[in-house]
Amino acid sequence: MVSREVFEPASARAAERHRKGAMATSAHYDRKAGRIVVSLDSGVEITFAPANAEGLDRATASELAEIEITPSGLGLHFPRLDADVYVPALVEGVLGSRRWMATRLGEAGGRVRSAAKAAASRGNGRLGGRPRKGGVVSATKEANPPKGDSDRVGAVRGRSQVAKPKVRDWTKRDAKTGQFMDRKADDKPSKGVRKEK
Repeated sequence: MVSREVFEPASARAAERHRKGAMATSAHYDRKAGRIVVSLDSGVEITFAPANAEGLDRATASELAEIEITPSGLGLHFPRLDADVYVPALVEGVLGSRRWMATRLGEAGGRVRSAAKAAASRGNGRLGGRPRKGGVVSATKEANPPKGDSDRVGAVRGRSQVAKPKVRDWTKRDAKTGQFMDRKADDKPSKGVRKEK
C-alpha cells in the first residue's frame, strides 16, 4: 500500500501535468498517409510516422490499427505490439528512449554526405583504402598469417610455461618475477609460450 507521503506529491505532479495539457483524447492509424494521428484535449492534432517511434518502427498496418489511450490521457498503448508512447514526450518530439534516439541519430549521421567526407574517402583510396580497425598491420602478419583464431605472430616474450603431470594442466609463469600467472583449463600447452624443462 502507498503511504500518504508518497501519494500526495504524486497526485500533485499528475494534476500539474493535466493542467498543462498535452492529454490525448483520441488516436488512430491513417493507412493512406502511413501516419499515427493523435488528437489532444487542446484541439491540436499531432501526426508522426511509426517508423520514427521506438517499438513501432517495424510494425505492420494491422498491428498499428488498435491504439488504446491510458485513463490519464498521457499515454498511447499498442496492445498488438506491447509498445507505449508517452504523449508529453511526443509533443516535445521525443519518440523513444535516449539510447534509441542516439542510435537513430548516429545512423543518420553515417549517411550524411559532405565535402570533408568525400575528401577523406579519396585520401584513403590513394593510400590503399580504408584503414583496418585495430591500428597498423605489420608486414610479418601479412607474410605469416596466424593460424586459428589467435592474432599473435611469433613467440610470447617474458613468459614460460610448466606442465603439472599429476593434474595434467599447463601453468604460465612470468620470466622476471617467477610468479605463476595463469593456468590453462585443458591439457594442451599455450601457443607460442616457451616450455620449461
